[in-house]
Order: sequence, then structure tokens, then C-alpha cells
Amino acid sequence: MGRNLSSWRTSIPKVVSAVDASGRPGWALEVDIQRLDLRPGDDPEDFHWTVVRTYNEFYVLETKLTEFHGDLP
Repeated sequence: MGRNLSSWRTSIPKVVSAVDASGRPGWALEVDIQRLDLRPGDDPEDFHWTVVRTYNEFYVLETKLTEFHGDLP
């Protein structure tokens, strides 16, 4: 059974300075993720988090998605 992606909200509110694995300074994207399909009694903070990802990580994701699913229209 697949996940209902309409129950997630994501945004990239800002770009932040970062240091990569080799120690070089650069830029990364702060990604804000929130689940919208909370049940009564759920704590909203348990379903909201932020991750920081570099452009290269997005590039790798795009490459893998294209490899497995073909080019996007």
C-alpha cells in the first residue's frame, strides 16, 4: 500500500551556510516537513521537523528518480 503524499507539506524556507564532508564551505537548503493527517490526541510537534540538505543531495535524488521513472514532462 502506498503513502498518501497529499498528507505531507514541505517547503524550503531558507538557504543556510554549511560545510560539506570534506570541510569545504558551501550552501544548503533547509527543508521544512509537516504531516497534515494527525489523529485526535497527536502532538503536532511530533509530526513536524526540519532537515538541511545540500544541492548535491537533491541532484542525486533527481538522477535516481529519472533513472527509475524516466524523464519528467
